[in-house]
Amino acid sequence: MKRVLPTFRATRPLAARWLVCGVAGLWIATAPPVALSAPGTATGFGIELSEMNAEPVMARGTFELPFAVQTTPTLRTFTDLREFLPTKESGGRALSVTAENLSTTLKVGETREVTFHFDGADGPFVAGAVLFEPQPVRDATFFSAKRILADRNRLSFAAYAEAIPTEKADSVTWRLTGAYAGTVVILAMAANPQGALVWKSFTINVGDAVAPTVTVEEPAGDFTLRAGESAMWTGVAKSFAARVPSFDYAVVSAYGTPVGMNYANSTVKLTALGTGSALLIGCVGDGSRSRAFARRVYVTGDTDPVTRIRALASNVIVADGGSETVTVFGDALGQAAQAMVVGEGEAEPRSVPFKAKADTVGRFSFVPNAPGVHTFWLADAAGQPITAPQRLQAVGVQVTGIARVHRTDDAQTFALFVRGQGFGNYPTLIVDGQEVRGAVKKSLHNQVNQRVLFRLPASVMKKSAVAVQVMNPQGYTSDTYFLPLGEDQ
Repeated sequence: MKRVLPTFRATRPLAARWLVCGVAGLWIATAPPVALSAPGTATGFGIELSEMNAEPVMARGTFELPFAVQTTPTLRTFTDLREFLPTKESGGRALSVTAENLSTTLKVGETREVTFHFDGADGPFVAGAVLFEPQPVRDATFFSAKRILADRNRLSFAAYAEAIPTEKADSVTWRLTGAYAGTVVILAMAANPQGALVWKSFTINVGDAVAPTVTVEEPAGDFTLRAGESAMWTGVAKSFAARVPSFDYAVVSAYGTPVGMNYANSTVKLTALGTGSALLIGCVGDGSRSRAFARRVYVTGDTDPVTRIRALASNVIVADGGSETVTVFGDALGQAAQAMVVGEGEAEPRSVPFKAKADTVGRFSFVPNAPGVHTFWLADAAGQPITAPQRLQAVGVQVTGIARVHRTDDAQTFALFVRGQGFGNYPTLIVDGQEVRGAVKKSLHNQVNQRVLFRLPASVMKKSAVAVQVMNPQGYTSDTYFLPLGEDQ
């Protein structure tokens, strides 16, 4: 809207193994042991997140295990995945996942046993569950302009998980304890070496049974890539509670690591490493409640004679008045001659040239008229559609993280470290009606993901809370967020 004034490579082990993984470390033993989840605080990391040109996020651990879990560092996990041998009762049936006692809200202080059942396999299969809890960075310590570190001392955990023995074969039992009001996400899955993969996800409220206060535009479908291709997906979210949305991601795979992951702000980059499949899990929250989605990522070497779009190099472009280039991955793209693009509120699609570099990749460029969802499809020279429509998001300004910055010798908030999209090179912070100019790091000019440090005016530093927006040079502003400058309210 316009401004309004005032890796690791996983291999199958020789013997069945069991892993329980929390942020404090790894515990490994031969089945069936009992281990506690002992959530702790992670070591400090620079708040300046990956610029998408660093090494991918690595899976936890260096053991030869039949699965891999890759996560963003602000996503707490408790991983309980095991390799099972088929039983007489389960042999020959298709893989399936069921869960008991997960349908109701978990009260603070309540302890509950939950069980995950896995069925059907003719050979060994990996099954179990992973608990995810987003923990966005809300505070940081300023050491220098190049060293701003996250302050994780104020983190609390919504729920604790403990793996306990079960007498039933092909099942996993946890003891869940509610600790603080919040949300945890549990993914139960089963996979075999032949590529079969099934899962169910559960969102568990701790405290009150309230709906999520954040909405997100989820991926329209699964991702299909070929080895060597990289697709980026950027989340676009809105909070009904005027709190800053935050994004966390995880990639879970079994019997190999076909997909590598790295990230920046609300963007996850998926790199196809080899044939196979994995699960992408997205957790979106606003510091109060969260919601989640899961999508499968296929890495295939198969070709399709029919023209189709498999994935986009990026689903988000910036509506800054300039031309934007969209890279498309697909099959038989040489048959496409043009892209038809229509934005929200536009009656007729625009036709722009589509250039196929090969049958698997091509590009087109256009100028977004305004922020919002754009729909496009590929057409032949006569203008006849030859692919299904795809959604493309043009953002004006989106904020995906605000950290209150403190000096080492002062608890007072003197600056805000802001991350997001569409800032332009010289954004403006509007804080309680006052404007503060900022500058984006040169290496992030014209990038989708940006970040900037805004020093607060002295007149607002002692306020208990402020209303903030970010405005880019084109005059587009972000949503307005209510931000406590002291303890969270």
